[in-house]
Amino acid sequence: MLIDWAAALKPLADTRLYHWGKDGKFKITSPAQQHDIPWLHSGSVSEGFEEEEVDCGLLILYHDYIFQGKSVHSVCLECYKVSIVPKTLEQVHKIADWQQGECAELGWASKVGMERRSYTFNMWGAYFYCRGLEQGRERYKIVRKWVDENLGEDIEVYLKRGCTEFEATLGPSNEWKMFDGQRELEIEGREKIFDMKPWRGGQAPAIQHWLYNAWDEWDKSIRKPVTYHEEGE
Repeated sequence: MLIDWAAALKPLADTRLYHWGKDGKFKITSPAQQHDIPWLHSGSVSEGFEEEEVDCGLLILYHDYIFQGKSVHSVCLECYKVSIVPKTLEQVHKIADWQQGECAELGWASKVGMERRSYTFNMWGAYFYCRGLEQGRERYKIVRKWVDENLGEDIEVYLKRGCTEFEATLGPSNEWKMFDGQRELEIEGREKIFDMKPWRGGQAPAIQHWLYNAWDEWDKSIRKPVTYHEEGE
């Protein structure tokens, strides 16, 4: 073994949310769909995830426990996201319809929903996952054109690399690098340690229904109050 995997994963095993199976693989004790979440997903798996047998949860696990916050998985190094910053619930619904329809048919991995994260300053967000900078730039053009035609030219669209959470510990994403022996460690993890293949079934209809209601409540909570004064009074 390249590292002491049992020691690295002990904090997770101690929670009993994860365990070492009889087959010697590390896995989630009770696999389940997340329900109290802000995001409606398109259902497609991000490119590269299935080949590496990872999902976002496992990628965070690598960063936090295996790499000790010093690197991200190589999948993350090629992860680019086209992001839309919608302003209204109506725009969020339009994006959701597009992602669930045409984008899903194209096999694009995407999500849209509430920006409840404390380190973001937007109320709503939409993301389209891409593999590599070239694909990201091409998809940006498509998304930008759709936004101009359906939401308005004043709606912000931008291309970013990886997750903001990782930038908080590693710095700007253009400075991210793999450390010596990292790829070999990832391969050992995939082949000998983890049993956490990406979920491919999509969100349950009941959870999707709950999300639309949660968006309504979120929209009510973030509305600015009506005022009756003029500037300068």
